[in-house]
Amino acid sequence: ASTDRSVRLWDMRTERIKFHGTGHSNKVHAVRFSPDGRYMVTGSTDRTLKLWDVVSGREVRTLRSSSTCNAVDFSGEGTTVVSGHQDGSVRLWDIGTGSKIDEAKPHGNQVTSCRFSPRGGMQILTVSRDNKLKLLDARTLDAISTLSHESLRISQNWSRANFSPDGQFVVAGSATGTVHVWETATGRCRQNLSQHSAAVSSCAWAPGTGGWQQVASCDKNG
Repeated sequence: ASTDRSVRLWDMRTERIKFHGTGHSNKVHAVRFSPDGRYMVTGSTDRTLKLWDVVSGREVRTLRSSSTCNAVDFSGEGTTVVSGHQDGSVRLWDIGTGSKIDEAKPHGNQVTSCRFSPRGGMQILTVSRDNKLKLLDARTLDAISTLSHESLRISQNWSRANFSPDGQFVVAGSATGTVHVWETATGRCRQNLSQHSAAVSSCAWAPGTGGWQQVASCDKNG
């Protein structure tokens, strides 16, 4: 995803660009692959989401919203997309028809991240500039719980949070340079890791059951 309004896909074997998609009319903030790797979805300042065929590079479908899209994710079965928006809303989409399934506004400021739970996809994790994380019911978009900490400051529109591979924990970074870890079942903050000297932009867990305890984090200084 790029600020030049395009999306690029690289072949990791040859390190060459496989295709260069230019369908958006403004900055592209987010991109995610479908679980089967066949499609990817992008979200943009132009208030649209676009579905792309990874093999051909063809733009398959455009999903239109009423607000800048900051974040996107596929459901586990690959038929539904969730999007987080500048207006504080979370939207669910049917990628087969391009229609909006549901919409809710769980946050008081723009949503910077949204992820389906790896445990059956029944929950969605959202992060907002209101300095809160929420776990939503994926069927109704009702808030199940709120995760917060007195030092948590979400300072970037692209601040990303993540579930652990087993879905039992959530990790997010703060403008203070701290990485916070919560239990999803209780909402209790388990760890506050202070290794960064700048705002943390993104956090990710090591994949697989054997590496769930390892977390990678990136701050705004790279």
